[in-house]
Amino acid sequence: MYLLRSRGLLHGLASGTNWVLRDESMHMEFALDVVSTVREEEPDLVDEDFSYLEHVAERGLTQPGFAPAYGSAIPFGFLELQDVQEAVQLPRTSRGHHR
Repeated sequence: MYLLRSRGLLHGLASGTNWVLRDESMHMEFALDVVSTVREEEPDLVDEDFSYLEHVAERGLTQPGFAPAYGSAIPFGFLELQDVQEAVQLPRTSRGHHR
């Protein structure tokens, strides 16, 4: 993306990608702040293994096809629900109009 941008190509795509990267960076910052706060306020809740972080890292590796690094399973059963939730399609009453 940066190569195209440096050559003055695909301005819209480069701009959109920058917004996505900014948004994802903000999500990561928030998640790390939550983990830090939990560790400070409830030190017994989080063990040194903290298997959820391993699960997130594992998923980030395996989804694009890389080999798993930890061999960890989903630590909390409710996380499986996030993988099976489907988007709800709103019914249309007429062209371009939703109920």
